[in-house]
Amino acid sequence: MIGRYRPHGPLRWLLDALPTHSKWDVIGSLGAEARCTTVPCEIRSLDKLESCLLLKVRDQPSPFMDDVAKAVEVRRKKMARALGNSFRVIEAELMSDLPELDPIWDDLESVLTGHVILDISCLPKRFFFYLLRRLQKSTKISTLIVTVTIPERYGSELSWNAGPWDFLPSFGREHSGQVQPLLIIAVGYQHLTLLNIVEEGEPRTVRLLFPFPSKPPGGIRNWEFVRNIEHEKKFKLRPTDVIRVNPQETSIAFDLLTGQCVGETNEVWLAPFGPKSISLAMALFALAREASGLPVSVGYNQPPAYSATYSIGVERRTDGTPLVHAYLVKASGIAFYTL
Repeated sequence: MIGRYRPHGPLRWLLDALPTHSKWDVIGSLGAEARCTTVPCEIRSLDKLESCLLLKVRDQPSPFMDDVAKAVEVRRKKMARALGNSFRVIEAELMSDLPELDPIWDDLESVLTGHVILDISCLPKRFFFYLLRRLQKSTKISTLIVTVTIPERYGSELSWNAGPWDFLPSFGREHSGQVQPLLIIAVGYQHLTLLNIVEEGEPRTVRLLFPFPSKPPGGIRNWEFVRNIEHEKKFKLRPTDVIRVNPQETSIAFDLLTGQCVGETNEVWLAPFGPKSISLAMALFALAREASGLPVSVGYNQPPAYSATYSIGVERRTDGTPLVHAYLVKASGIAFYTL
């Protein structure tokens, strides 16, 4: 299925394609991963930074706590050297829900000037899904770019004690009672416990978005994820149920989701366990399906804490610049990802 053209590519290329926008507000995170500093520092080096608002999301107590705290302080010092006083840190708790997220958004919106870059590289899904919703719908935001920085590699241990299946804030279940939804899962590294989903409502059909090619040894972990799903659900997935998609192709993933749900008027459940760019496609598809009056929910097994070495380093392009994928989501107030 071939959809409309939606501009995306290297961050610097996309910014050059929008020459009328000289300054940008950056919303990102202050975390343990090296790549959390990349986009703010890039925009600053290009003299295009209007403001920088960083969410410092506190995990719950875990064995990672001390290492995470040390790594976060290293990233904060780098930000201070690169940005001076032009960034602000907003404290938040990982398990925040709408009563906590709504005031954060109100705080952010009060200082945004219209052209926003949302860097989701290190933002937990429950935060970036919610912020994407608010930025997409806000009439104050004229232009919205979403960025994902690619690390050199991922660590061997990503998170600690994944929680039970639950719906992401503002993306909750549409219907009460038992439902038989179409379930679409973005394949990732962490094993999904499908039994939690069955307790919510037996999926009628399961489809998997499989990232290909995956950065080694990611492919092995992805197939282990698929095998785990097949074992827990106790049914054999058909080859056609596993749909390959490039892990950075948000636009193509959006079109694949659209194609899988053509004529689907019953509820669709999305499980974003794969790469950030595929999770972005799921978030945008959920918002588009909502806008069309169709039922959709998004759920996840939220870990209470992430490792300080969830990812390591930042991958570089051949010219030495950081590898940052940028996706134009809205321009002149018009959304690009619609049904």
